[in-house]
Amino acid sequence: CAMLKDSVEGPFFFCTNPGAADIARGLPGAPLAIALRAVDAATCKPIADAVIDVWHCDTGGLYSGHNLAVDEAIKDASHTPPVNGDHHCRGALRTDADGIAEFRSIYPGYYVERAIHIHFKVHIGNRAFMTNQALLPESDNAAVMAMAPYNRPRKGKRIANAQEADWGLPTMKLALRQQTRLVVMDLAL
Repeated sequence: CAMLKDSVEGPFFFCTNPGAADIARGLPGAPLAIALRAVDAATCKPIADAVIDVWHCDTGGLYSGHNLAVDEAIKDASHTPPVNGDHHCRGALRTDADGIAEFRSIYPGYYVERAIHIHFKVHIGNRAFMTNQALLPESDNAAVMAMAPYNRPRKGKRIANAQEADWGLPTMKLALRQQTRLVVMDLAL
């Protein structure tokens, strides 16, 4: 039940009302389930009815709602309002009685100067309690990036998790569930 520190929200967050668990919205990519569990840091008990927002880039490194060049460095990390109504690879769910919100998505790709990661924000009532991001295991990153459609030629190179060690980001645990990679993490509030 160790609490995570807040991290940068990044430029691509926008609120999504709690809705469907399928956030891939038909995009091609390696299937990925993302299970985040909200727990009370003092008691380690699950927190039901919290809202967890998740967002990540698609296989080519693009965030929905934005049309930025992914092979060029992001010059401004401040919030960027969305420019279109696309919502793939982002969503929000209420946690169940076990404190879990589970999303069905695709494995994220990468964009220049960042390791492969997933963003999340936890809300209880009208208050955001945590904003952070987590890396995916490097061995799985390498395996997925060797597959289509991830392996198409790109100008920018993917960086490894170790190159972001100074960010202090957690790495999600990964397991296989049938033919789907499942990443899990507890979010202690």
